[in-house]
Amino acid sequence: MGGWEGRKGGKVASASQLLNLSTSQLLILLLLLVGCASAPLIEEPSSNIIWPKPPDKARIRFLKSISNSEDIVKTKHGGWLKKTWTFLTGESAEKVLVAPYGVTADTEGNVYVADRDTREIFSFNLQTRKSYSFFFETEDLEDYPIGIVIAEDIYVTYPNSVRAIIFNKNGKVVNEIGKDADLKRPTGVAVNAAKGLLYVADTLGHEIKAFDLSGKPLFTFGKRGDKDGEFNYPTHLFAAKDGTVYVTDELNFRIQAFTYDGKFLFKIGKGGTVPGTFESPKGVAVDSEGNVYVADAMADSVQVFNREGKLLLFFGGSGSGDGQFDGPAGMFIDKDDRIYIADLYNSRVQVFQYLKGE
Repeated sequence: MGGWEGRKGGKVASASQLLNLSTSQLLILLLLLVGCASAPLIEEPSSNIIWPKPPDKARIRFLKSISNSEDIVKTKHGGWLKKTWTFLTGESAEKVLVAPYGVTADTEGNVYVADRDTREIFSFNLQTRKSYSFFFETEDLEDYPIGIVIAEDIYVTYPNSVRAIIFNKNGKVVNEIGKDADLKRPTGVAVNAAKGLLYVADTLGHEIKAFDLSGKPLFTFGKRGDKDGEFNYPTHLFAAKDGTVYVTDELNFRIQAFTYDGKFLFKIGKGGTVPGTFESPKGVAVDSEGNVYVADAMADSVQVFNREGKLLLFFGGSGSGDGQFDGPAGMFIDKDDRIYIADLYNSRVQVFQYLKGE
């Protein structure tokens, strides 16, 4: 019920606020807490939204949509409790996504979202059903988080102030990767935990920079161009479990794959408006069987390829219903083949399941 944090200077459900409530207010709140403590969480019904449609074998299933903390924490009396807390404290316990752009997940059920408009990092735990948020104070009023990935720490890029911030899981700043890294506009991020490598896409530098997990610069690969291993505004990144690094080479309308140390392997896609081509490729991710997923922000869909570049499937479509998109951006696939997609203009993250072996 508690433990949600808001922006600095405006925390929700904090201990100091509880102490400042009057005895009568505390009594009302306590009675409400007791009344809803035994209320079971409302379980999500199993989704029948799948791709492809029968009689073909289903490969992708829609699971849920996350637009605010109430999509995670649901009780029978949650609405009354939320309204009462807002009445007593003057603040809302609900955390709402506005323009989610980057998304990642850890092994403990935490989903982290970088919100471009609120400038916050949101955390939603699908197992414990808890939610909180934090943000990084910067003097650049136009700055906002874009890319996000997690290992032991959380790595977030801030393009306008030209830096990447390393947070711990409590939202405290651990380190900053700044001007000494010669970044021009950091956007996408990915981590190879086994090799201890952090990758940052430098969009205006047309290259990928590699650091150790503490932020020390190690090496760089790529340059501007359209040949193999060259980039034209690279944006999103994903590091697969086999070490392969996938780069969205946005204005070359393709995905390029590299070894962990930056050697070119293969490419997927080209510009176009038909399936198998890209209009505006954004998030890229890979499932446990090596299938490559690419979100196309203009086509409002996700396309799935094998490593040879053959189109296997596409799902989505324009709209605001379950399984539809309006400007899909960042994407992440976890160890259980759950697919998280930042549905930017629908102000939500959608979660899907790859039906491996089903």
